[in-house]
Amino acid sequence: MEARPKTKEQHRPLCSESIPAELRNRRAWVLWREERRNGRLTKVPYSPATGRRAKSNDPDTWGTFQEVLANRDGFDGLGIMLGNGLVGVDFDHCRDPKTGAMDKEAERRIRALDSYSEVSPSGTGVHVLCDGKLPPGGRKCGDIEMYEWRRFFTVTGNRLPSAPSQVERRTEALAALHAEVFEGDPTLKRMLNSRKGDRIQALWEGDGSGYSSHSEADLALCSHIARFAHGKAEIVDRLFRQSGLMRPKWDEAHSGDGRTYGQMTIAKALTGGGRPSGILGKVAGLLTDESTIAERLMGYLARAELVHSHDGTSFELVSGRRPMTIGLRGSQFRSWLLGLYTQDFGKPPRPTDLSSVCEVAHARGLAGAQRNVHIRVAEHAGSIYLDLGEPGTAAIEITPEGWGITEGPPVLFRTAQALGRLPRPSESATVGKLDRLQGLLNLAPKDLYLAVCWLVGALQPGRPYPVLLVTGPAGSGKSTLTRLMRSLIDPAGQDGTLTAGPPKEARDLFAAVNSTHVLAIDNLSFVPTWLSDLLSSIATGSGQMTRRLYTDSEVALVEARRPVILNGISILGLGKDLMDRAIVLSLNRPRTAETEQTLWNEAREAAPDILAGLCDAASCA
Repeated sequence: MEARPKTKEQHRPLCSESIPAELRNRRAWVLWREERRNGRLTKVPYSPATGRRAKSNDPDTWGTFQEVLANRDGFDGLGIMLGNGLVGVDFDHCRDPKTGAMDKEAERRIRALDSYSEVSPSGTGVHVLCDGKLPPGGRKCGDIEMYEWRRFFTVTGNRLPSAPSQVERRTEALAALHAEVFEGDPTLKRMLNSRKGDRIQALWEGDGSGYSSHSEADLALCSHIARFAHGKAEIVDRLFRQSGLMRPKWDEAHSGDGRTYGQMTIAKALTGGGRPSGILGKVAGLLTDESTIAERLMGYLARAELVHSHDGTSFELVSGRRPMTIGLRGSQFRSWLLGLYTQDFGKPPRPTDLSSVCEVAHARGLAGAQRNVHIRVAEHAGSIYLDLGEPGTAAIEITPEGWGITEGPPVLFRTAQALGRLPRPSESATVGKLDRLQGLLNLAPKDLYLAVCWLVGALQPGRPYPVLLVTGPAGSGKSTLTRLMRSLIDPAGQDGTLTAGPPKEARDLFAAVNSTHVLAIDNLSFVPTWLSDLLSSIATGSGQMTRRLYTDSEVALVEARRPVILNGISILGLGKDLMDRAIVLSLNRPRTAETEQTLWNEAREAAPDILAGLCDAASCA
């Protein structure tokens, strides 16, 4: 950690008289300083009383407003911890720091919250503080973050002139904004995240400057919506009413048969009158009866972004900005196309057409953008992201200030067949909840500490991982411990406890690491030299060049760095390199018998608390 050099008086301006009294009277204040962590500047909170790091879950490290004012020299500014009804909404990159001009969409949302709002320290964002409660679900999506605990917000006192001077109770407004941001219409999301998203966004916000008339702009937006709404008029009408182009004329009768202007515009859009790309044409996926099966299948590709990973062998389909990916050559992509076609046309496509379109998609992915694609854990700009494995995009974001759930992480996660679902961590749990592991693992206190260290280390991407080596006599619970450790941070398989048997060759091992974050191998008795060396390499980061299947000379590159668990009664052949990287846990037979079903019921009940504790620990690591 590197602090930015600072002289005594170099703190940022503060308009203390503009800060509402209900905030000044809270004992939840901290100081903050910008520090460089993992190559990125981040705001780190400090206690005004001790000058040491403040923690979002420890009120003893907070202070009063008078204390932060008295001790602010040497720090960048003041902040307040959220909680006890205080909710913070952060609108980032929405303001011109020179002119004060606001992004229209952000300004609309800030006005809807109608509570104390101030300019952020950078001048490019706005913080809104409300009294209320957030609904469950996402906390970060794009440039909007919403928090009610485990976070501090910087405070400048630079209130927006149009904002209330007090913190207002706004639970209903917060719920409405949350629904709009995190539970928004999927059609709208796909449309705004498409290749023409910037052009459509301008129309959506009411900018028709590129069109000869307001009516032409209306038709263009309706045509875009129709393309992504599969030609459903009710969706076009509903979404247009939410746009900046909406005006009273929409509901006025404009034809002899009584149809409104809106109904006439929608009808024209659905018949291709707007033709942003031919609404009923091939690219939209809404094809004519004369279109071939292959053309219809190709239409679906227009809804997706096709990319490839750095090794040139993994090609992904990303629906809009959805960071859960689908391998183009795998059965999931074929199933996706098959399902869409059958739903739209009432029968499956011919296998030859399906195969041909899959090959085209494969080629387009190779020609598309290169993206990093991760399994379960990723790092971005100093933050750690843990994929929850849910059907949506939710992930746990872990920062030096704490952790929370984000619906739109800035990283891509692979959708693997073995991927299991993590429970959402308990919001009220802290690192102290790791004590619940004691009742689940058959370990002495020293070994329990080592097991926790391995679990926390497994959540730290981009660095070598230790190898967890579990040994003990028959009946000591080696396999159960291995499966339980896996289920806590990287569940795999139907019940989350999938483990692999001893691999016969290197290709088997790399197939396993391409499917899960944790490599768990059960019941090892002997480790040949090649396997010992390869396991050491995988723990620290390894690549292998091998012949691609079904080719004579084409090479495939496989790279991996994974946390590893091995278990066995007495494992022979472990090389020195592997043992240098190993954490060894020695088990004994448990003194008291417990059915496996009872143990797993307890483990699943405790999992949300344990995961929250691990996230807390990873935040401080």
